[in-house]
Amino acid sequence: MNAFMDANAFSDVSGLSARHARRILGEASKGEVFQGCQLEVLATSGQGGAGGRQYLVALSSLPAEMQERAKSLDLPLRAPFDRLSHGEIAEWQREEAKFRLHVISPAINTTPRSSERAQALKQIAKCTHRDRNGAAKTVSERTARIWLDAYEEKGLSGLVPKASPVRGARRVLISRRWDAEIDLDNTARATVASELEQYGRDGTAAGWSTRTVARQCGQKLAELSKKHGSQLSRQKLTAICALTKKWASRFDEFRRVDRFRHDNKAWDDRDKPRILRKLSDKPMDVVFGDVHPIDIDMRLPDNPKRQLRLRLIAWMDDATRFIWGKLAAFGPGTGVRKTDIADSLYDLVVSEQGGGLPVTFYFDNGGEYNDVAKAIADFPELSGLISGRGHIRAQPYNGAAKPIEGTFRILEQNYFRFLPGWIGGDRSNKKTQQVGKPVQPFQGTLEELAALIQKAIATYNDTPQEGGKLEGRSPREAFEAAIANGWEPQRTDARSFDEIFSERHTRFVKQGRIDFRNAQYTSELIGKLGYRTPVEVRAPLRTGVDHVFIRRNGIPCGEANPDQAYDTQDRRGAEEAGRRIKEHKGAIRELEAQLTPGFDGFEELTRNTTAFSPGQEQPGIIMRLAGEEPEARIAREAMEKEAESKRWKEIMAQANEVDGQTRKASGGNR
Repeated sequence: MNAFMDANAFSDVSGLSARHARRILGEASKGEVFQGCQLEVLATSGQGGAGGRQYLVALSSLPAEMQERAKSLDLPLRAPFDRLSHGEIAEWQREEAKFRLHVISPAINTTPRSSERAQALKQIAKCTHRDRNGAAKTVSERTARIWLDAYEEKGLSGLVPKASPVRGARRVLISRRWDAEIDLDNTARATVASELEQYGRDGTAAGWSTRTVARQCGQKLAELSKKHGSQLSRQKLTAICALTKKWASRFDEFRRVDRFRHDNKAWDDRDKPRILRKLSDKPMDVVFGDVHPIDIDMRLPDNPKRQLRLRLIAWMDDATRFIWGKLAAFGPGTGVRKTDIADSLYDLVVSEQGGGLPVTFYFDNGGEYNDVAKAIADFPELSGLISGRGHIRAQPYNGAAKPIEGTFRILEQNYFRFLPGWIGGDRSNKKTQQVGKPVQPFQGTLEELAALIQKAIATYNDTPQEGGKLEGRSPREAFEAAIANGWEPQRTDARSFDEIFSERHTRFVKQGRIDFRNAQYTSELIGKLGYRTPVEVRAPLRTGVDHVFIRRNGIPCGEANPDQAYDTQDRRGAEEAGRRIKEHKGAIRELEAQLTPGFDGFEELTRNTTAFSPGQEQPGIIMRLAGEEPEARIAREAMEKEAESKRWKEIMAQANEVDGQTRKASGGNR
């Protein structure tokens, strides 16, 4: 609402005397121009002034220098409706009062009951005016006179229309016809109306269209009327219970419940509260990462009936909206993996064409990002570069939180749709093919498609963004301007990238090697470690890297490479084996150097042990210092043989005795 000042404040900013200022405002209220400006002047009733009339002038209608002077003087300002006879008023009442004041303004400064006033009122009645809604409207002479009298009595507040005491209240319970013809008492009517309202709300929240709500509620109204005692015929009830779409639209507020429950995207696009976000201060402060499906029909080279699944793995700088992307193609049953994410991230962080190391990553919620996110969390500790690096995970569906979603739409609609094979989510894409016929697949190679995708991305980066946050610059111009102003991208080397963005496992050493992914790896450190010594293995996520990184107790210990196999007759194998044994023995000697010379383990174990109980003698010792003579050996063997024969005879005799008793008990042989 515009601020107004009285005649005294106008005198201060204009430098005129108080009397002269009031006269100028009085003339301005009649349409006179002041210093080239048409002043917006309102007259109010109150103490002071001619006939108790005071003038208010809108600050915004004053000459520019006076507006500045008013601000510097800190003069008291007020709204023109600060004194009302009937309390708070709505905006429509304010606008209506302004309209009425505009209509009667030609008659305001005429003398009451004069011919001049009568002539002015007749002229007002002949004119067509535009009301507060812009509609053409005529005002009778009698109405103009009533407005003028109210203005002279109460000032501008006298022109404020009084709000209807029933304004906003429903005057019809359900419909005019149902209210007039239903044979129910007031209590039953109120009950039916309440239950019908609930039914309409429930149906709208369930996803019914406005037409369906009207039809279903009409049927429900007939049922409720009958239930609560109506004696009208079914045909009569059907007629008076018919409801319109306008009636059903009263429940539209509940459609957002349906969107929230059943269409998360529509709720996110239409209803979900937003906040304003400004661009990051510097490039690479925040980088958004996401995977976008490219809707281009391309078939497998060896099977034209099967379609390749195309994905764009993209990274976008928040400050410049510059985007880097890598095309990924997958056959049936495959999809984006964390290794694919690492491959694209390598181009961003290590490559000269990339933007370098971001301070903060903003990721999607895909599982392929998990290991990359863990590596980023460790980044400051491992790389020794800028601290404060971290990552943010987006909510399950939160496109507005990632501006890269909007960039994907721009790429699709402004660039990708011109590529051969683009289907835009519709296999019979009528915009690019003959109606009713399928889209022809992309006929080139995957490398050719990747080149076209990169060309489209480059075109986007070179296109000025009119009316956006880049203020007419292209992403590339914004990026290069930041470099020109002293910002420098910070990159890392390939080795550091591979060690950081890696999977982490634990393996145990056996004979100078570790088993990992169906292969055996070795290194100088592993060759020196003993059996079952645990080591941390970091396997790079990026494809094409055959070595792994080894850590022990959290300390980096270099790389391990796949162990080489040698032919039996290859002398290099024997030389390598000798070298490894030598290194391993050297490691053992290093351990021995840390031991106490002459330490006797058994002596330490038994030095506090009492061998015999008190009073007992030491047991005797059996000693044989030489082998037996031949005659003694022969005699000993004969005695042992005779004893063995005797033992077997006793065994057989016992067996026969048991057998004989058994036969006697059974009656013998028959």
